[in-house]
Amino acid sequence: MGLYSLFSTNIDIQLKLGCKMRLKMKRMKEAEHSFRKSDVEGFDKMAMFWKCFWFLLCMSGVGFLVGRAMPKRWFKWNRFPYKELKIENGGQIYKKLMVHRWHKHVPDMSKIFKKMPQKGINGMVKEDTIVLMTQETCIAECTHWVLALLGFSCVFIWPGIGGVIVSLIYLFMGHLPYILIQRYNRPRLVKVLNKMQEKKEKSGVCTGA
Repeated sequence: MGLYSLFSTNIDIQLKLGCKMRLKMKRMKEAEHSFRKSDVEGFDKMAMFWKCFWFLLCMSGVGFLVGRAMPKRWFKWNRFPYKELKIENGGQIYKKLMVHRWHKHVPDMSKIFKKMPQKGINGMVKEDTIVLMTQETCIAECTHWVLALLGFSCVFIWPGIGGVIVSLIYLFMGHLPYILIQRYNRPRLVKVLNKMQEKKEKSGVCTGA
């Protein structure tokens, strides 16, 4: 009986050790599978991010070229949606947003492409220059709105929260600041233009008299 009991106990110990080893191996395989799955998911996320990045970059380039090619006569600053809205309150809303402080610090394409009309007014300028600058604000605003809306195509490229986040970053960092700048600058340019036209009319009346 003593030998049988010892033999039985030895078998039980071996069975328990075997069960523990199998359980340990199973857990190791599960952990390895989990790591592999997380690596694949991470790779997929990076791939989706770069797809969105290159899509937005190419789309922005095409949008810029289309904006430069559009006839300026299509854009009327005294008509919707470019005309100043009541909620803008003569530009007061943009002063609250501190646009006048930070608008000169954002990247400006006119500093890169010298053939584009400059944003600032330096010294004496002609009426035609002010008209051109005002039209440019309309074109820029239109281009930024269209690109911002098309940017939500990333939701289809990268379904889920990742595509939404990329689209919102593209909107709030790539376009919304520039839309605010155009709407801040345009009324100021229109005021300058109106003064120039009034002065021109008065000088014409005086000449006629």
